[in-house]
Formats: sequence, C-alpha cells, structure tokens
Amino acid sequence: MSSQDQSAQDTRRAPSSTGTAAGQAEGVQHHVPRQASGYEEATSRARPRGLALTFTLLAAILMILSGLMGFFEGLTAGLNGHFYVPRANYPFAWSVHGWGWTLLVIGVVLLAAGLALLMDQTWARAVGVVVASLSALAHFLLIPSYPLWSILLVAMNVFIIWALVSPRSEAT
Repeated sequence: MSSQDQSAQDTRRAPSSTGTAAGQAEGVQHHVPRQASGYEEATSRARPRGLALTFTLLAAILMILSGLMGFFEGLTAGLNGHFYVPRANYPFAWSVHGWGWTLLVIGVVLLAAGLALLMDQTWARAVGVVVASLSALAHFLLIPSYPLWSILLVAMNVFIIWALVSPRSEAT
C-alpha cells in the first residue's frame, strides 16, 4: 500500500461510539469502506447539454404555453358556444361544447406535462409527445373554424414533438 492509500484509510477510521470509557480507552476503530471508482458515473443520468438542453427547455415552455392556450380555447368554447363558427357540411363536425371540453382536457394535461418536463421528469417526455400529437390533431381538425390560430398551434405542437423526440445528450 502506498502512503496516500494508508493516509486515506486512516482518515476514514472513526473512534468507537459505544460511549463507554473502556471502548474509548482501548481506541477501538471501525473501518469505513472507500467508495468504488466509477460509482458516480454509473449512477448519474446523462444530462442534456448545449442545443439538446435548449430545445428541451424550449419544448417545456411551449408545452406550458400551448396547454394554457388550449385551456382557454376550451373554456371559451364551453362558455361561449358562438365564438367558433362551425362550417356547414364539414365531415368532422362536432358540437362546439364537445370541442371545448376536448381542448380543455388536452390543454390541462399538456400544461402539467410541460411543468413536469421543467422538473426533468422522464415520463413527461412521453406524455408530452402523445398529448402534443393529440393537440396538433385537434387543432388540425379545427382549421375550418379558426384557420390562422389553428395552423399556428399545429406548427407549435409539431415543434414540441420534434424537440421531445430528438436525442438529449451529445456523443462524447
């Protein structure tokens, strides 16, 4: 053993905590084992860096914004059924209140997943992809009723999906 290893082991030895005078007088020491090499690398998750981190944070913020917009769209459609004008002979016609509840629920789940993604919860990525896909589909079906807004939210949800499925860590 080298002198560095011996001094490292000496610093890890602690006096006995038996509390008796005999134990303290004997100088009984317990050995505290050294942590294995590479332990930190094996247990830590790979953290995103650079553009991966930027796109993940941007996706989380856009999920929160899209969730809030979907929530307020759903609330508006539920409370004021005349805000959205359904087209005649539209094959995906549904009641305005039905669309309102759908957008409200999607918005709340998307908002919650965006907040969880900011807290680096791994499940939030999968939930975010699924709910952003549903939100994009719902807004795509609403294009005849509210075209510009729906196209904007479809594009935002497609970016969210892309940012969530892109690789998080850079190869080193």
